[in-house]
Amino acid sequence: MADTFPTSHRTTTTRTTTIVRPTVYLDEIKTPIGIIKIAEIVLSLITFICAASSNCSWFSNVGWGSFVSLTGFFIACTFFVFLILHMRQRIPSGIPMLLIELIIHAIWTFFFMVAGATLAATSSDYYNCRGSTGAGSFFAFVTMIVFGIDTFLIFREWKSQKALPPTRPAQPAGVVVP
Repeated sequence: MADTFPTSHRTTTTRTTTIVRPTVYLDEIKTPIGIIKIAEIVLSLITFICAASSNCSWFSNVGWGSFVSLTGFFIACTFFVFLILHMRQRIPSGIPMLLIELIIHAIWTFFFMVAGATLAATSSDYYNCRGSTGAGSFFAFVTMIVFGIDTFLIFREWKSQKALPPTRPAQPAGVVVP
């Protein structure tokens, strides 16, 4: 019986490196959602500046307004980056990103309403707090309206996405799905 197994063999290893560069979709800035996100960023920052520059910035009411507006600023910036990089589409389908965004925006809409009310109460109760605290209250209510509009638009998108039939994710090349 002849031995058919070769006495030696050669193994070749190939290494492939793929570099994925994020694509920035600046056209999203011109859409209604992009404009709303920019308005959220600007108004949150203005509200924070007004509350922080108040003569009564050590009051807990004004501190609450500062916290809400600065955190709202960071939330709006995060979701703006998600928008222009199309991060929602890149996150695995098991994570309900649209629902998460909807809940966060709804909570922050409520928080801005409370912050506007507390800033208004502080502005009316203390004479030396009327200037920037009153302006902070006004901008907190305007920011609340903008966050509310964004919450409504996200809700509509979530409902329309929920009504669509589920799709199978794309398979990598060479994979056969029965």
